[in-house]
Amino acid sequence: MALVLVLLLISWRSAFCADYNSLLPKADSGDAAAQFEVGRALLLGQGVSRDEKKAFEWFSKAAEQDHAESIAGLAVIYREGRIVAKDEERARALFERAAEGGSLMAAYNLGIMFMNGVGGRTDCSRGRRLMEKAAEVDFKSSRRDLALAYYHSAMELQDSSSYQRAYFWAEKAASNGDPQAQNLLGVLYQHGKGIGQDNNKAALWYERSARQGNAKAQANLGDLYALGKGVKTDAIQALMWFYLSADQNEVTAINSLADYEKGRSVTEKATARKLADSFAVKAE
Repeated sequence: MALVLVLLLISWRSAFCADYNSLLPKADSGDAAAQFEVGRALLLGQGVSRDEKKAFEWFSKAAEQDHAESIAGLAVIYREGRIVAKDEERARALFERAAEGGSLMAAYNLGIMFMNGVGGRTDCSRGRRLMEKAAEVDFKSSRRDLALAYYHSAMELQDSSSYQRAYFWAEKAASNGDPQAQNLLGVLYQHGKGIGQDNNKAALWYERSARQGNAKAQANLGDLYALGKGVKTDAIQALMWFYLSADQNEVTAINSLADYEKGRSVTEKATARKLADSFAVKAE
């Protein structure tokens, strides 16, 4: 399974709070931490116009002092290849150097590069270990991505221990409100993978994800309402969730809807369509 390399991390964005102008004197005086903050502000366009070239210059200055997050910032720029020639091998080497220096952002991205074979050989085992390092301290989306990595590995290898690890990380991410992890947790409960089979809990997690707008969860929840598994059979609810998912071009919902609509009344379909049209996504 290909995982998406996170380049402009949410943690970087949410952590920034210092005033850009107040940081410049410190950065000019050689303070590596301030140089990183200035570079990050320029890279993300926070408190100042976005300027990747200047960000690269500040990261380079701090990297000369072995500032781990700045080294990771250089890796991001080389991986993107907008202001320098794209160089995935160099990006991977920089992420590795930054990870050794304690950057969790770097460890997470390096793990994904190992998982995907980006910038060098594929090593899924090492990739998962690096991602777990970040996930242990709740590094944003790492828990979800790690759960997905274990799940896809388990499907390929039919490995029960990987399903158990998928459940372990999915439960942590889902409890923090991640809709993809919530849907995955529903799948694991519905099919009894890595945890005992439980349609009631599957329905609960599908609904939490579906109410956040996750199309796959909406299709899965529609199936449960259509079949009466974990919830009471309810044609209108089934149709509503199928409509919401199909509106996002989810293929499974489109196919399910084509069959399920045939036996439904005009009133049921109209009521479900009205409910779908008035549905409002609610993030947790």
